[in-house]
Amino acid sequence: MRLFYNLEKKLSELNLKNLSEMDPSFQKLLERFYGYLYAERGLSVHTLRAYLFDVQEFLLFLQREAMDIQKTDLQLVRSYFTEITGSNFHKKSPDQRSVTGRSSGRKLNPRSQARKLSSLKTFFRLLIRDDIILENPLNRISSPKFYQKLPSLIQPALMSDFFNELELKEKESEEMKKKILLVRDRALYEMLYSSGMRISEILSIRISDLKKNDSRIKILGKGNRERIVFIGEEAKKALNSYLSVREKFNPVSEFLFLNFRGMRMDPRGVRYRLSELKKKSGISERLHPHKFRHSFATDLLNSGADIRAVQEMLGHKSISSTQIYTSVSKDRLREIHRKCHPHGKNSS
Repeated sequence: MRLFYNLEKKLSELNLKNLSEMDPSFQKLLERFYGYLYAERGLSVHTLRAYLFDVQEFLLFLQREAMDIQKTDLQLVRSYFTEITGSNFHKKSPDQRSVTGRSSGRKLNPRSQARKLSSLKTFFRLLIRDDIILENPLNRISSPKFYQKLPSLIQPALMSDFFNELELKEKESEEMKKKILLVRDRALYEMLYSSGMRISEILSIRISDLKKNDSRIKILGKGNRERIVFIGEEAKKALNSYLSVREKFNPVSEFLFLNFRGMRMDPRGVRYRLSELKKKSGISERLHPHKFRHSFATDLLNSGADIRAVQEMLGHKSISSTQIYTSVSKDRLREIHRKCHPHGKNSS
């Protein structure tokens, strides 16, 4: 039996390529890294795929260079990043630390470079912990600077139009299949907006997680961290409507939101349904599930919610992840300035 059989089986859904081309010793390292990310870090499938792809790419580079992982040094790492990014990693910044992203002809943008660097730093920290290497050769490479993209939102007026249109289509639909799909969709999107859940979190809710007439739901979030989310009255009504027709999906799964085969919905299916609903509603703005989460956070901050409370509701580990929403809650900041600054008050 090939060494890589079990890993190939476990990673089949991650769609990693060139696994069979890797040296057996590197296969073991990649398998160990997968186990660490999956079992100890509890990363999402998307993040797992990205980290494993980055490390696999580096290991294949070492294989081409006929280098051993124990002999990896700063110069070799710089050569690798020069190859994949087109940047000159031998140039030094004023503090004598090598810095990424110096070439105008780079092949990767700074955000992608930062992710690859983060993946490899995580990988090498694991190797040090497991006594495979003694020193992390990436410690002297700084992450590139890049501008943080502001989250895109669904404006409150458009949000109201979207839900009104969903409800109208649901009432007007004469075909039972279309009707119950719309009931399910409205419950799903109302809950996303009302709670600020990630799409992976809401699709992980099981029927057993729900309590009758309770606006609280315990979920398992990113990094396997449990938290309580809250849903409002509109979301509760939409959820109860969906629960009354859920049996029509012929459930073969205990997850809350099902497709028409009675199985758990997947994120791709949710995005597809949202895209179809957007087209039929005549909305020109691009919609995706995560926009409901962005809108949830921004609307709370605009209404005066404490940022620490919003952090808790979003399940952010660090307050810095939540602070991005203060950049887009301009209405609230304008109101604070108007009310609190001596020269900001209206003279009338």
